[in-house]
Amino acid sequence: MSEVALLAAQPHWVERLDPWHLLTPLRIVLILTVAALVARLLRVVVRRFLSRALAVPGVVSKAESHRVEARQKALSVALGSALVGVVWAVAVVTAVDELGISISAFVATATVIGGAVAFGAQQLTRDVIAGFFVLARSEEHTSELQSRF
Repeated sequence: MSEVALLAAQPHWVERLDPWHLLTPLRIVLILTVAALVARLLRVVVRRFLSRALAVPGVVSKAESHRVEARQKALSVALGSALVGVVWAVAVVTAVDELGISISAFVATATVIGGAVAFGAQQLTRDVIAGFFVLARSEEHTSELQSRF
C-alpha cells in the first residue's frame, strides 16, 4: 500500500493527534499560568487600592487603626475573592475550549441557571451588597458584625 493510501485510511482522530500532542497541553499550561499570575496581581492591587482608599489621615488611636485594618482586610478578601473567581472561571472555560469541547451549551445552561438563582436569591444578594457597604462606610466594628452571627 502506498503512503497516500495509508494516510487516507487513517481515522480522523489520528490526524488530530499531532496538535493535541504538542500544542494543546502547552496552551492549557499557558492559560493556567496567566490566570494564576493575574489572580495574584489582582489580590495585591485590590489590597493596595483599599489600603489607600480607606486610610484615615492624621493621628489615630491604636483601636481606631485596628478597626481600619480589620475593615480593609475584610473588604479586600471579599472583593479579591470575587475578582479571582471570575479570572479562574474564564481560565477554566478557555482551557476546556482548548480541549476541543464545545462550551456553548454549558455557557447557555449556566446563564439560565444563574438567572434563575439570581431571581430566587434577590434578598440574599441585597443583604450581601448592603453588608459590603456597611463594612466600607465603617458604620460598625467588624468584631460587632461577627458577634451578631
